[in-house]
Amino acid sequence: MALGGPLGFILYTSFGFVAIALMTALLPLFVFAYVSRTPTAVLPGHGQHASFNAILRAVWLPGLGAALASMGYWAILAFSSLFFADMHWQPVWIAFTAFGAVLIAARTIAGHLPDRFGGARVACLFVIVQVAGLLILWLAKTTLLASLGAALSGVGYSLVYPGLGVEAVRTIAPNNRGMAMGLYTAFLDVAMALGSPFLG
Repeated sequence: MALGGPLGFILYTSFGFVAIALMTALLPLFVFAYVSRTPTAVLPGHGQHASFNAILRAVWLPGLGAALASMGYWAILAFSSLFFADMHWQPVWIAFTAFGAVLIAARTIAGHLPDRFGGARVACLFVIVQVAGLLILWLAKTTLLASLGAALSGVGYSLVYPGLGVEAVRTIAPNNRGMAMGLYTAFLDVAMALGSPFLG
């Protein structure tokens, strides 16, 4: 996410769109080669499996919260380059790269906070930071300020998904957590499918 913009720009300017298409097609094959050699360490869970409706009832509220909080992410993903181009700022990918790089750093450094203080509490605090970053990005008059706003938004978004994910699986038995995480993540997938077109 953080490196896609600059690497794509270098590939496109150096070798054209075919290079981006080839890289996009080949990278998953490297991942497949690695994953196919990884031994399975997780044993199948024992116990009664909960129904789809029971798990959905447990995850719908965290899932909805994560989906709504992701709208800012989809906005930056879909429109930050267009915003930079409209403002004649270069490079046009810097906002999304700043968002992604800071998001990675924040999750690495502060990823333990949902376990320590509770997922919902951490998510609520970090979504406020995300909103502040989006407001700065919206009102920015310089590339630097817009990039700082995107980075602050990345900090904010970084712990919303894992924080609400903790809440989504908190009451779920271990043998049902795969389905719970799948349903929780499906809310983000729906937001991704609808968010950018809706915002645009």
